[in-house]
Amino acid sequence: IIKDKDLFRILTELESAQSPKIIIDGKKYILLASNSYLGLSVEPRVIKAAIQAAEKYGTGSGGSRLVS
Repeated sequence: IIKDKDLFRILTELESAQSPKIIIDGKKYILLASNSYLGLSVEPRVIKAAIQAAEKYGTGSGGSRLVS
């Protein structure tokens, strides 16, 4: 039914890392529709700080007390 109504979502495959500048089908684009539009997910200083925090505090998922 969803496909019949042309509502089926087809994800576009990126040919590059998710950062502000991406490549799709060989064309370069500026990506403003992600949580890394500032490029922080590939910023070496942010990656280093995340590693240090994981080593110090560990990793794991948690939830809001309102959910549980």
